[in-house]
Amino acid sequence: MESSCGLNRRRSQSFSGHRRLSLIKVVARAHRWFDEISTGKARSLAAIGAREGLAVRYVGRLIRLAFLAPDIIESIVEGRQPTTLTAEALTRRIELPLSWCAQRTALNVE
Repeated sequence: MESSCGLNRRRSQSFSGHRRLSLIKVVARAHRWFDEISTGKARSLAAIGAREGLAVRYVGRLIRLAFLAPDIIESIVEGRQPTTLTAEALTRRIELPLSWCAQRTALNVE
């Protein structure tokens, strides 16, 4: 099934349950933290880092995942993402564009 920007909704190669769960957790955490910032529940990334016992730099890298395209999140939840799309890749190795079409290209989710 095709959608905008050439997204092909076929299954990727097998993706281990543990790696997929880690990926789901970091995306969920990013959404929770962004919600806390946007509602004023948390005052800053530094406050979140202090509360969670994490470096503010890590919090900053992870919170940007709250802006992943909805269909990319759907592919992660359903286990259809490329095997190269891991939590580490998203937080350390890939510059994530804001454009959803550019995200699909950068993450090789097509």
